[in-house]
Amino acid sequence: MEYRLEKIGQVGEWWDPALPDNASFYQTTECASAQLALGNARDAAFVSGWNHGKLACQLVVYAGNDYPGLFGSGARLAFLAPLANKALRTVWWDFGPVVREGYDYVECAKGCLDALAGWIGSAPVKRASLPLNKGGECDALFAARGFRVARHATAIVDLNPPLEELREHYGKRLRYVLNRAERQGIIVSEVGEGDLRDAYELFAETKKRAGVSDRGYAYFERHWRLFGSGRGTTHALIARKDGKPVALQLFSIFNAAILQGGISYSDYAVREKIYGNDLLQWRLIEWGKAHHCVSDDLAGVNPDAEGKEAGIRAFKEKWGETIEYPLYSKPRKGAIGWFERSVKALVASKREKKFQEKNKQEQETPVETEPVEAKHEPIEFDSVVLDIAIDAVIKDNEAFVRERGERAANSLMGDLMARLEGKCPGCTAYARLEEKIRLYPKA
Repeated sequence: MEYRLEKIGQVGEWWDPALPDNASFYQTTECASAQLALGNARDAAFVSGWNHGKLACQLVVYAGNDYPGLFGSGARLAFLAPLANKALRTVWWDFGPVVREGYDYVECAKGCLDALAGWIGSAPVKRASLPLNKGGECDALFAARGFRVARHATAIVDLNPPLEELREHYGKRLRYVLNRAERQGIIVSEVGEGDLRDAYELFAETKKRAGVSDRGYAYFERHWRLFGSGRGTTHALIARKDGKPVALQLFSIFNAAILQGGISYSDYAVREKIYGNDLLQWRLIEWGKAHHCVSDDLAGVNPDAEGKEAGIRAFKEKWGETIEYPLYSKPRKGAIGWFERSVKALVASKREKKFQEKNKQEQETPVETEPVEAKHEPIEFDSVVLDIAIDAVIKDNEAFVRERGERAANSLMGDLMARLEGKCPGCTAYARLEEKIRLYPKA
């Protein structure tokens, strides 16, 4: 087998059309060109394997500094990018190599790594993932070359069944989601040119709550021009209440597969408890069916999630099937590597401390509740018991407690108990909910 390594200006136009149907957008020259233009990557290498003149495999690998939020295009320290790209050079790739049918995957992966050895040099690899259907068959290969082997996961919605079959599959949960959205007056539409500023504000508010800086509206708009209106790869759905933007879902589409880019929601939605996430997810499924998509990837989740991440995983798993896959990395060595890891640990510690302080303040703030009769509309017993009592409270309760504080959690559970009072005191769901409530003292 012969392996060739080419740069972005050397690889021919044959690359993208030659990719098989299961290839990810990350493995295209189109994606590489845009990432370089945005400053998210400094360089890209294209490795191809040939067997007697026949194409066997393809892999796109990126290089740049690990801090585009600090040194990338539009960032505050962008003028230091040349220094950062040299001193903090990092390599990564996603969902590759892509191997054509009839060739051994491990052999092709080994050949690609050998071809890349000189180009990667001593740079760390912050992440390297294979196509999702490859499992851990390359674990030994990567471990022998000094890579750390970890496990990651994602949730996938199969969009092949008819829409009515999907609607029936989600059943009462979906009916509750749609009814709740209708009661709250939430409207979902696809993002167009006139929605970009609102979309950015949702994105920026979510980043700020997470303690992560964004790169400004100019970068957001440029990203949209490159991937969205310019190429039709990136799309977005936006949810509004009374005309006010409350939630945003970014996603890309390639080879009839949807890949979500994370959900954003406004401070107003958090404060007023406006629930747009589930409705956005269902509207995205409808969008995918209308555009002949075959799958919807809800993006990665931590398989060992705790705290807030546990709630994120629970949300994704209730929509799609969980698939775990290996994630490889190679840390930076020497004094710079030690310093880099120390700074990351310090930043993570400060964020966790800030998160805990916020929770403590919420726990110390009395939660005012109104009588149930004056606060809530009548709700059918079965949808509340099955969809709210079991899923929202029992499965996600610990994450809710960490995020909102015990007093707020007690208030929610007490509210549900009031709703259920007298409707089905002997049913299993009611008994499990009642048992769960006894674990927490009254606020």
